[in-house]
Amino acid sequence: MGQAQKPRVLLIDDDEEFGELTVRRLRHLGFELDFHKGPFGATKAIMSGGYQVVLLDVNMPALSGAALLEIMRKQGSLRALRVLFYSSADGLAELAKKFGADGYLSKGASQEELSAAISAALDVKPPGDGG
Repeated sequence: MGQAQKPRVLLIDDDEEFGELTVRRLRHLGFELDFHKGPFGATKAIMSGGYQVVLLDVNMPALSGAALLEIMRKQGSLRALRVLFYSSADGLAELAKKFGADGYLSKGASQEELSAAISAALDVKPPGDGG
């Protein structure tokens, strides 16, 4: 038997420097992570990447994460995709609930919080978690 496939995660954020940092952090935790800069072209990237979870920035110019999530939920193939709002915005819990995100994380979250939230969205044990 082969090794279990790593969970595939896509981060969508307009801040490239923050995005690259997050990619490194999550890869270190055992996730297979890609970064997509900004909201435009994101649905195409999602559909071509085989992702299980999307970390979605809320505050992006021109098209907010909430608006992008609404677009995704209207596309049949993306309806069931797990989406976590990932932002430093105030009222993140309320935004996630209002727009139907599957959860939320502050951009200040620790590596352990990131891993736990993504794993919970996937309903799996966090990568590297012994047992």
